[in-house]
Amino acid sequence: MVVKYSALAENKKLFASEYLMYLPKEEELKQLIEQDKAELDKAKEPVKAKLRK
Repeated sequence: MVVKYSALAENKKLFASEYLMYLPKEEELKQLIEQDKAELDKAKEPVKAKLRK
């Protein structure tokens, strides 16, 4: 699901970690989100392994 509006005005804790010079197409945005999710999941693996011990 892709959000089609910004919640920045209402949520002071929300921030952008990357800025683009253009608005990506919806499919490009989906790909960026999936890449970020995969990177986060990969980074969580060592923590999950420690918790299982």
